[in-house]
Formats: sequence, structure tokens, C-alpha cells
Amino acid sequence: MESKLPNLLIIGAMKSGTTSLHNYLSKHPDIFMSEPKEIHYYADDNFHTKSIDWYKSFFKTDKKIRGTSPQSYTKYHHKKYKNIPERIYKDTPDIKMIYIVRDPIERLKSHMLESYHCDPPKEVKYSKTSDNYIKTSLYYSQISKFLEYFKL
Repeated sequence: MESKLPNLLIIGAMKSGTTSLHNYLSKHPDIFMSEPKEIHYYADDNFHTKSIDWYKSFFKTDKKIRGTSPQSYTKYHHKKYKNIPERIYKDTPDIKMIYIVRDPIERLKSHMLESYHCDPPKEVKYSKTSDNYIKTSLYYSQISKFLEYFKL
């Protein structure tokens, strides 16, 4: 079985049901969804340190559709997620993407609640001072960066 790049990404929005969608799709006989759910290869933390072969190793399957759900990829305003659409386009210009959304205020409340309970204090402080919580709910701004490279 050959390792290949994914041909499906669920790119967000955060706290909008991406985990459920990832799990539902994984039950289809022609779809392989990655474990772990979120492989952030194109994020700055990994892109400069991990190889493309490392990324491909998560997609050893003969199934027609190979997907992963890095919902944070649309957070272009965040320090870790710069240049994501350009990087994806360079490797997989024909990839299909799903951008799932939720009521922006409900998404914001869920994001903040999870952050206060799960994130280190340093990350919570960054999210407050950078308006990360609010900016993650600005869906048009988030997806517009992808539309510079990918057609609807």
C-alpha cells in the first residue's frame, strides 16, 4: 500500500462539528479519514520541521478518498497558521475542502470555554490579547485566504 497525500481536508471552522463530520466520513467504505483527526503539517510548527513523507505516512490506504481535519488551518490571523492555503495549493492544487460553520457567537462561547479549561495560561492570554477568539468567528475573512488559491 502506497502512502499518498490527502485529497480531502475539513478546514473548519473550529468548534463547528468537524470532529463529528470526520467520524461520519470515516464510516464510508470509500473514505479514509486520518488518525489522528488533525494533522497540522502545513502549520508553522510542523512545516519547517517535518518532511512530506512524514505527512504521507498518515495516509497509507487504497481508498479513493483520503482525508484529514485540521480545522485550525483557517485561522490565518494566528501566529502558527500563516501561508497555509499557499502551502496546500503547492502540494495538492486539486484537493477538495469542506468548511463547516456554526453560529459565530455560539462558536465563540464554545471556543472560549474549551480554551479556559484546556489551554495553558500563556495561550489563553495570547488568544485574548490577539482577539483570536473573535477573529476565528469571522468566517468570510477566514475562507477568503483559501479563495485566493482555490476555486469554489
